[in-house]
Amino acid sequence: PVMEGPTPRQPFTYSSMVLSRSSELDAINTMLSAIGVPSEASVTDLNGEAAIAQTVLREVSRAVQSIGWHFNTEVERSYSPSVADGYIELGTNVVRVDQTDGKYTDIDVCQRGARLYDRKANTFVFADAVEVSQVVLLDWLDLPEPARAYIIQRATRIFKDRLRADNRGRQSLPSSEEMAAQATLKQMESDTADHSIFNSQVTYAVIDRESNTFI
Repeated sequence: PVMEGPTPRQPFTYSSMVLSRSSELDAINTMLSAIGVPSEASVTDLNGEAAIAQTVLREVSRAVQSIGWHFNTEVERSYSPSVADGYIELGTNVVRVDQTDGKYTDIDVCQRGARLYDRKANTFVFADAVEVSQVVLLDWLDLPEPARAYIIQRATRIFKDRLRADNRGRQSLPSSEEMAAQATLKQMESDTADHSIFNSQVTYAVIDRESNTFI
């Protein structure tokens, strides 16, 4: 009999699929899978558990972003008052505002509703442009992946808690996946924000006071 040789080895080829950042649909389907509900095909016209998942996801995204991170903080943003009434209107996605450190001594601004407010003069009216740093809410597609990953994990836990029949207001503890995602987000913040003690308003005030002492 003729002995057959070994079958030629087929060349190895890589899959053409490329990983991409998590979409809002991915996030909602992750949350649904946690309670054993089938995935959705799109984020439009959601009902039932899927609609609740989307609501929770957006609530958690607002809460996480409102903390203020390097990726959603805008610095040296200048606002000019309206010619008609002197008001400075803020964008609907602005959640925190403060004047640029060390730039002003005659005003003390904060956000009140949709407008900038001067706490020193107790007025919404400004005569000149004001430069501020502000924290803004970003759409899902504008978030970096570590932020998305943490929001998904936190939203999944809250979503499951809300759907528990015996919940009675109790909240479950963060999972190891959620804590790991939070740690990754904080590491990204540390790597990208270039924090320094000199970024602090308190530190700036001390330095300014000391410099004035020797003038």
